[in-house]
Amino acid sequence: MANIIIQISAVLASAVPFVPIAAVCVAAVLLVAYVFSGISHPVLMRALGWCFGIVVGLQIFSIAMLYIGQYAVWSQSPVSQYFLPPRQSIAYFMRYSWFHFARGPAVTFGVGMLFFILFHIGYKISAGRFFYQDEEYTGALAILANPWPQNILVIGCVLVLGLAIACVRVGVSCIRRAYVPQTLFSLRMLWPLVGLFMVFFGNRVTAMLGLDILNL
Repeated sequence: MANIIIQISAVLASAVPFVPIAAVCVAAVLLVAYVFSGISHPVLMRALGWCFGIVVGLQIFSIAMLYIGQYAVWSQSPVSQYFLPPRQSIAYFMRYSWFHFARGPAVTFGVGMLFFILFHIGYKISAGRFFYQDEEYTGALAILANPWPQNILVIGCVLVLGLAIACVRVGVSCIRRAYVPQTLFSLRMLWPLVGLFMVFFGNRVTAMLGLDILNL
């Protein structure tokens, strides 16, 4: 039984990081279909909700299996059994597991969930004046697809790009002396695009900016 648990934990640790990446790709396709093909907003939100729920569920299960798998590994050897209850406090095992392999995935998950909660609250308070409802899903998926500290770059890059595009839009309108609609520039397509960019080039960007010192 212990060997099966260890194998499941290893498979999850290898496979689960690719799930949010796939979900971001699906979210991008859904957004394109919503904007250009006319799928309804309820269908879009339901599909994004399913993607988000699957990613969250798998990541929680994967983090839990990291602890369970490590416990199973230590229980295999008489020497390592000394570090498990009742010989040692369970707190020792939890601290060891956290600092050696669990904190990276857990922090990534925490940042993604914090973003989702803040956007959800912000959307409710603003009644949709500042961003679209689907951005709470697309943004959270883009963040969950990138490990810490790449995920904070996703947030920063999306906000900077959104501000830059909005400024260009206003500037062009002023030059043409055209009316500027009183609507904010949508960030909805930037989340999956920036998220996928950081998946492939995030390591280089974090190293270039010196943020690799924040790696866990």
